[in-house]
Amino acid sequence: MRYFSPSTRGFYTLDANAGFIPDDAVEIDDNAYEDLMAGQATGQQILAGKDGMPVLADPPLPSDAELITRCKETARSLLAATDYTQAADVAGALKNASAFTDYRAALRAIFRNPVKSPKWPETPQPDWG
Repeated sequence: MRYFSPSTRGFYTLDANAGFIPDDAVEIDDNAYEDLMAGQATGQQILAGKDGMPVLADPPLPSDAELITRCKETARSLLAATDYTQAADVAGALKNASAFTDYRAALRAIFRNPVKSPKWPETPQPDWG
């Protein structure tokens, strides 16, 4: 048998947590626990219902500020992934170096002016000729 505490949103068992189970803990059976773990594995959150019993819920949608931050982080990461194309010896060997120049310029524009839902440029594939 397991216990769920609404205050900690944690699970407890008598074997592992005897004497340390919060006072607000409610008893749940193993099947309910397995269902909750399966839901959490697919991205749902485990929250306390009105009666204190654990329930699955979809995570909240990201805020506009979070989306803007993710946009900047993604642009920064994509730029970093193509930094190698800017080294003189690499750029000279690439047949499509201008494609990377254009791609990186588009990423820098997105980084400077991030939006919630950017249209990402297509990543060029290196042509070593």
